Amino acid sequence: MKQYLLLIVCISIASFLWGQNLVTNPSFETTSACPLGPGQFNLATGWTDANASADSCSSPDLIAGCSWQIGGVNSPNMLMGYQPSRTGTHHAGLILYEAFPLFTTCIPDDYREYIGGQLSAPM
Repeated sequence: MKQYLLLIVCISIASFLWGQNLVTNPSFETTSACPLGPGQFNLATGWTDANASADSCSSPDLIAGCSWQIGGVNSPNMLMGYQPSRTGTHHAGLILYEAFPLFTTCIPDDYREYIGGQLSAPM
């Protein structure tokens, strides 16, 4: 039984060692310009607002350390609180689910924001 457990652990570790990152610009560091306010996620190179054509309310945010707006989209002191980036100085700001929309003007049911990006190679 111990041999099977050891085999499972070795296979699990090996799967992490040979992985590759197919996401281009995974930490949102490459941008066309520094964001000046909320809703400028389109400035992140290789990323898009995935439901931009579905509604006019979604506005994922590009949170960046280069932004001058303290309390807006500046990292780590942004509008929604304090959140440092995991790597670098940029990250995405999303509302994954909001049953009672407080920050939107069109007030859809079950408001959500999505982002999408192009992979560097097929999976």
